[in-house]
Amino acid sequence: MELTSERDLCALLPPLNMTYFLEVEFVAGLTNWLKRQTKDARKTQAKATKPANKKSPKKASATSEERFGWVEAKPFVLVAVGVLGLGSTAYGWWASEPHLINYVNRHHAPTALEIKFTHTMVNVDGIQSQLEQLIRTTLADAGPTGDHAYASLQHVHTSLTQSGWFDPEHLRVQRDLQSSSIDEQGNETGLRDVVTVAGPMRQPFALARIGDTDILIDQFGHRLPVEYEKDSVAVIPVIVGSGSVDTAVGDSVRGIGLEAGLQLLAFLREQDPKWLAQIRKIDVTNVDGRHRYKEPHLLLITDKNRPIAWGRAVGSESGIDNPPIEKVRLLDQYAKQRSGKIGDPMGLLRIDQPLSTVDRRGG
Repeated sequence: MELTSERDLCALLPPLNMTYFLEVEFVAGLTNWLKRQTKDARKTQAKATKPANKKSPKKASATSEERFGWVEAKPFVLVAVGVLGLGSTAYGWWASEPHLINYVNRHHAPTALEIKFTHTMVNVDGIQSQLEQLIRTTLADAGPTGDHAYASLQHVHTSLTQSGWFDPEHLRVQRDLQSSSIDEQGNETGLRDVVTVAGPMRQPFALARIGDTDILIDQFGHRLPVEYEKDSVAVIPVIVGSGSVDTAVGDSVRGIGLEAGLQLLAFLREQDPKWLAQIRKIDVTNVDGRHRYKEPHLLLITDKNRPIAWGRAVGSESGIDNPPIEKVRLLDQYAKQRSGKIGDPMGLLRIDQPLSTVDRRGG
């Protein structure tokens, strides 16, 4: 149960709930009593103005209540007093609610903070423990629950966004104090303090080379908070030749040809050929033919450092440049002839043209 509303307090504080009920009953009783008083006052006034003797009519002397109009004003005064009393009670409830919440939280101390992630965790060692520690530290720095609960969650949302692993537009953070329960041994567990992080995490997709450092990026080019020394990681292809410059964690990495390299890698992973694991680099130095127009625009570099001419970027084929599916087929055929190995030790293997050839000048 989340202690952030009057309803939640009433559930934990029955005396306060009963007080609120009695206030409502008091107002209803006061209304009925005022009706009776008004009716009795009218009867008294009628008797006072009625002649005492029918034979000799004589005007009755007016009482002090009649002279000052108290009989007519008395019900309205009582109503005003009742309304002011009820308003004061309501204001007192509203003003004391944060203090009551803090009181309940102090005297019903929850168990250790639980943190849940609704989406797939990043497959990087130590990331989950780092994020959990970040949440605990942020909550401790932001203050207690209760009137500070919303601000605390705002701080957690900001911290997770700045970590680079989450997109702020799709990230949701929720904190609940759940009711106590009975465990398997019959012991009461007490309140459970649960923080739920809902939102897809940015998954590692490729590396982008910046100087002598390979930084981790997702499929959209957002910089993730992980970097490696040049050529020290073999399980994720690195995009080289883009001239990318370093940027803040979570921001998009800028570089010429970086988008074309990510697009090519996404296409190859969709096709999932057996030889994909042999690809170590995607060289985008000559993307769009910006250096040598007649030379291959994109190159695949194998684990043996053998170049393969892919050609133009996916979706930009023209002239005799093979479509992407045909390039994959030619490379599959080449791999079957060489026990699954791709790349040629004699030079540049060209699959961008109708027939796979080896350009020994490119070796």
